[in-house]
Amino acid sequence: MALISTSTFNPLLRYVNVRMQQGVPIVDADLNELDDIRKFELRAFLKWFVGDGVPDGNDGFRIVGKGLANEFTIEAGAPPAAGAASPADLALRNVGRIIADGLDVIIEADTTFTAQDLHEEKPGAAVLAARLGVPVITKLTPATVAEPVAVYVDVWEMLLTADDEPELVHAGLGAETCARVLRNWVIRVRPGTAAPRPGDGDFLPGHSYVLLATVFRRVGDARVAASDVVDRRHRRLRLPPATLVEDVLGTSTDDYRTGLRRPPISLRDAINALLRGELPAGPDLPVAPAATPNVKDEIGRAFLLDSGRGLVAGFSSDRTGTDQVFVTRMSLDPVASGFVAPTQVTSGVAHSRPHVTELPDGTLFVAYQTQSGLNDNIAFKRGELSALSAANEIPVAETPGIAETNPFVVTAGPRVTVFFHKSTPGDTPLKRWQFRRWSHPNASWIDTNAVELSQLDTMRRDFHAAPDSSGKIFAVFTTPNGIMATQFDPGTGTATDPFKLAEQTGSASEPPFALCTRGGDVWVFWQAGGISGRRFRNGAWETAVNNIGGTDNNDRRPCAVEDADGVIWLIWSRGTAGRGDLFAMRQDPAGHWGTPRQLATSGGDDTSPFVIAGRGTTVWVFWGSDREGSMKIYTKRFVTAL
Repeated sequence: MALISTSTFNPLLRYVNVRMQQGVPIVDADLNELDDIRKFELRAFLKWFVGDGVPDGNDGFRIVGKGLANEFTIEAGAPPAAGAASPADLALRNVGRIIADGLDVIIEADTTFTAQDLHEEKPGAAVLAARLGVPVITKLTPATVAEPVAVYVDVWEMLLTADDEPELVHAGLGAETCARVLRNWVIRVRPGTAAPRPGDGDFLPGHSYVLLATVFRRVGDARVAASDVVDRRHRRLRLPPATLVEDVLGTSTDDYRTGLRRPPISLRDAINALLRGELPAGPDLPVAPAATPNVKDEIGRAFLLDSGRGLVAGFSSDRTGTDQVFVTRMSLDPVASGFVAPTQVTSGVAHSRPHVTELPDGTLFVAYQTQSGLNDNIAFKRGELSALSAANEIPVAETPGIAETNPFVVTAGPRVTVFFHKSTPGDTPLKRWQFRRWSHPNASWIDTNAVELSQLDTMRRDFHAAPDSSGKIFAVFTTPNGIMATQFDPGTGTATDPFKLAEQTGSASEPPFALCTRGGDVWVFWQAGGISGRRFRNGAWETAVNNIGGTDNNDRRPCAVEDADGVIWLIWSRGTAGRGDLFAMRQDPAGHWGTPRQLATSGGDDTSPFVIAGRGTTVWVFWGSDREGSMKIYTKRFVTAL
């Protein structure tokens, strides 16, 4: 009997080595702990950094059905030895192997399930099982109900002494040498499709299990045919070379492993989307799921990427019984599973049509309209997202008997400009865009009263604005005479004379969209028998481009964004009224528009998109969809480059 001290190894103590000292006794526990430390580190590496399974170039432990009753073969799946070879060479190259819970397990030759010494029908199996301290192998039996069984490898280790292995007696000394630890394995079966897990009745402490296959059992047929076996091994394990990440994704392994420049969707999904004529994109993500399906959320253009690398979405909804303004946020560092529960910004009388901007200190500025009809007013709140509900409401415009609606907010430097539409009743009503500037550092109004942006009456309240690279603001709006553009200076509060971009094409116009690029260009897009666009470059407007990329009368609601590579992406809704789908198209560096690709479809109406550039080479699209019966807001991201 081996006299071995109780093991002192405990990996949670974090000992990583044993150091011999002069003048102290050497005991077996010290040497054994040194060996256990080395073994555990190797096992931890194999389990957590390589994983369970069969290595590339090896086919060990394959389960094969050959039509025999309650029987199958366990194949070694390794090439035969060529010529004389040492045991080490044989074990390295000519055996089948599998990693099970970090343990390297080998099979030297094909065997069958029933040929295993522990199989319950094998003579002496019960005695052997008792000596080894393990159960016998339960046999396969004819099925009473058609169902699968799991085939798995059971691995454990046991101590061997000279009583078990006479070769451990040293011939020259006639004395027993050090004991050995033997790694044993058997193949077992059990009902179901999984190997034992902690908590299962079949799970034994000190044992490791890996699923190899499932075998379907048919009623009245004990045979195991080849087609009954489904291979469930993890196969072709091998650590890839570092150059693979660089070649496929164009980034370093250091950046990739820290989460930088990793593709937001799998390459498989991206390729499949391209083959279907779609744009590679992530799943449709609801922005603010409601508890009841009949809730209606109104989408506008109140979306932004904040300085904290998060997406902010503002909208109005009747989920509290009356229309109120809500704001929500989703973190992009890392990308969260969804938006947080929306914060209700307003209460009481109806509030709607919010617009949101971020101030230089990182707080949010949310403008909105109140009530309805001729008593609509404009107000705003500012603060952190969680503090918006309790923030003071500050009036922007509240003229009695005058409809002041549709706020649009732009931050440029220390100034916030609130644009809004004002309708004056009477025999000769005025319907004009106005503005009021607010100083962020001073928390006060620069303009005592609202100022007209232009003296042109607007046919509709269609408006969009964006700051350019110089700090000016390009604003576009529609009038009975056409689509107009003006450059507004938030420092002086003055605007250039409106420039007509295109003739108005009827009363059912769609809101225009302005995009200011980092290079100083400005693009304006609008609907006119398709999607049209016009670029402002070097101080002048170029000729308009009509029916961009073959767009037609069923294309509407355009928006655009410049990605991290300076490429412009145009997004719009295509389809008849109530049956829209989202499409996207890019402009290449030479200025040519590419092929439209579908971005979102649901069988309902996907409409009113708004797009912003996200982190790296991703773009986020927000839109409204009535796929659930009433309008809700969704978002998704697509990849512009890897």
